[in-house]
Amino acid sequence: MSYWFFGVPYEGNGLAGTTIGGDKGACGISCGSLTTIQFVGKNSPNAGTQLWKDDWNNFAPSIGLSWSLPWFGKDKTVLRAGVGWNYVGNNLIGVNTNLENIGNPPGVFEGSAGAGIIYTQAPYLSLMNLTLPIAHQFAPLRPVPLDGARSDALHVAMPNRVSPYTQNFNVELQRELSRNLTLSVSYVGTKSTKLWNGEPFNAVSILNNGFLDAVNTTRAGGDAKLFDDMLRGLNLGSGAVNGTTVTGSASLRTNTNTRAFIANGNIGQLADFLNRSTSITGKGGGLYTTNGFPQNFFVVNPQFNTVTLHGNLSNSTYHSMLVQITKRLAHGFTSQGSYTWSRTLGADVTNGAEDQVLNSRDPRNRAADKTLVTYHRTHNLTANGTYELPFGPGRMFLANAPTLIHRIVERWQIGGLFSWSSGPPLTITAPVSTIWQTS
Repeated sequence: MSYWFFGVPYEGNGLAGTTIGGDKGACGISCGSLTTIQFVGKNSPNAGTQLWKDDWNNFAPSIGLSWSLPWFGKDKTVLRAGVGWNYVGNNLIGVNTNLENIGNPPGVFEGSAGAGIIYTQAPYLSLMNLTLPIAHQFAPLRPVPLDGARSDALHVAMPNRVSPYTQNFNVELQRELSRNLTLSVSYVGTKSTKLWNGEPFNAVSILNNGFLDAVNTTRAGGDAKLFDDMLRGLNLGSGAVNGTTVTGSASLRTNTNTRAFIANGNIGQLADFLNRSTSITGKGGGLYTTNGFPQNFFVVNPQFNTVTLHGNLSNSTYHSMLVQITKRLAHGFTSQGSYTWSRTLGADVTNGAEDQVLNSRDPRNRAADKTLVTYHRTHNLTANGTYELPFGPGRMFLANAPTLIHRIVERWQIGGLFSWSSGPPLTITAPVSTIWQTS
């Protein structure tokens, strides 16, 4: 068989491959039905449906020119320029593996064990305990339940995923300073567009739903109305929250599961706990949905722990100035030195590898995470040279020595190499998982 899976798309936020549970609420966009999974590809129920569309328009021209300028001496100054375009054609790293295994949501894997039909990896068949007919736990390919454990992982793909492409630009001005000495100054640039990446699409929202302000009020010792409304009637260990004698903020400050998040300012993990915990209510998300808060108050796809959207989600740029001086071989000596100033910008990518997950703080604003990449180096200075020692026939020393001595000492060279570069960008890791911008 040759099955592939993807989430059925909806028309809401412009990102195909996943759907949202609930109605229009804290997510700030039009929310559709629960995410469902569909088999596509050869031998599947949807054999005519592709995981993503064909990409047939990859035209990659290259052009260059070289012009000997007529000024300041004939053939003394040369201008060169070029533009190139190429497409990436390697394997679809990550997406193949992730989509084949898709995190085992209900209906994707079915096997038989001693307890009957199950949906996790286990012994497929136990003849000793087999009872016929084998009953299904639930209908295959049904949506993951909203009130479940919310521990499943889902990988989805944008259907219009295309091949990434890279554009290269260069302009060089070369000047002959003397017979054996040339100087060149050049610009080299690269722009990579529509790179393959995975986007964590289930990041918790704390900026646009009042949650951040409520946590800051709670951390300062105050009582936030949002937590009174959210937790009303629930007992987190200090009595049922009523908004007067027992407040939601006070309950969160004393509860053993949440007090550390508040004390440490770990607002993202507090939001994740409230979104997925089955504590008190016995239902995933029950801590905030019991009192009417929308299912998507914290995340876009609340029935999943993680949702990774794969597509053409990032780009990168490289700009550099290169100064190079070259002394051609003369009198037994040749050397070359170069200095490069560069700047490489791109998305913050896990491991710096293609098709790896973006470290986005806000999936709705990926441009905010464009920064110096891990392999960026601002300055790079290199130099090399060789010198043929002046011994042997026709040289300064031992020119009239016996033939045997000539054979021993002639054409010896000494060489050297120097390289220096600035270090990588400094990465500062915070002990908490929440970073927000205040201005």
